[in-house]
Amino acid sequence: MALSQIEGGSFVNCEGQPLASGYLIVQLSHDSYDSSTDVQVVAGLARRIQLDNVGNIAGEVYLEANSSLSPPNSYYVVNAFTSDGRTAWRSPQYWVIPTTPDPFNVGSLVPTNPPGSGLEFGESITLQTNGTNNASQSLLNLTAGTNITLTNTGGEVEIDASGGSPTYSTAGEGYFYGPGMLFAPPNTMTDNDIVSSSNQVYAAQFIFLVTMTIRNISYRFSSGSGGTHGGFGIYNAAGTSLLITTGAMNASVHTVQTVSITPVTLSPGVYWFAQTADDNGVKGAGFGILSTDPMDIANAVAPRFALCSNAGSAGVLPATLGTFSAQDSFEIATPVFEP
Repeated sequence: MALSQIEGGSFVNCEGQPLASGYLIVQLSHDSYDSSTDVQVVAGLARRIQLDNVGNIAGEVYLEANSSLSPPNSYYVVNAFTSDGRTAWRSPQYWVIPTTPDPFNVGSLVPTNPPGSGLEFGESITLQTNGTNNASQSLLNLTAGTNITLTNTGGEVEIDASGGSPTYSTAGEGYFYGPGMLFAPPNTMTDNDIVSSSNQVYAAQFIFLVTMTIRNISYRFSSGSGGTHGGFGIYNAAGTSLLITTGAMNASVHTVQTVSITPVTLSPGVYWFAQTADDNGVKGAGFGILSTDPMDIANAVAPRFALCSNAGSAGVLPATLGTFSAQDSFEIATPVFEP
């Protein structure tokens, strides 16, 4: 074992009288492994160390050096007693025994709190909940409430929340129309213009309140000659990342088309729905033209129905939307996004 000799101490009371023939009770903070000698050091057995008539450690006494022990941050809990067994120290001391110097004079140790506690000597921890002291200052027991998971790993507590919003990931269960509509629009969908000029990109901001994994996007074009295309997608709140896209869809096919994509999970948050076409004659299912008033009201503080500065290309949306110019009139397509 990596033993270091301890000596000295010169323990006295506040009048300078030595702790003559007193003794120390020393106990290791936790069971440890000494890699230098490949031994286990047990912490459950306390060690009694005798003091001489002037309050110094009597005879040759050795303790395991803490630096050679694993796991790290071990220390000794030390209590002092008079010769007749009365407690001499108000609080235990916490010693870390070095490998050098050897022998080591324990009288040079400054009383402190356990190593790694971050406290100054004499300070104590106050247990509170929401700023109010707990009724018990000796127990803090974290308990998991609804949708909360607590995991304690080596003293580090990880708090995970779950179930905050419904989750839809099973094929055929759940869907939404283009701009975040979780149900069929109340008005009859009409054949709408996707764009008013070739390769424009129109976008509508929406708030998504559930978690859904998207695998399929379906749409029906009602008008579009050979060689024309349309495309739809969803961007993040800043319009700087295209999260979901159909790519270019054939606008000359006037039956329902379904594009299957690599699954993408949308979490609750703010997103932009975007639409584009390479010809202003491309039409398809959507809302009728929204009147000026609701669009102007929605755009009062920030654009939420907008024409984007970045253009599409042959039905393919751009990687980013660019800047938003508020629009008081455009027709919103309604592709269906679903697991």
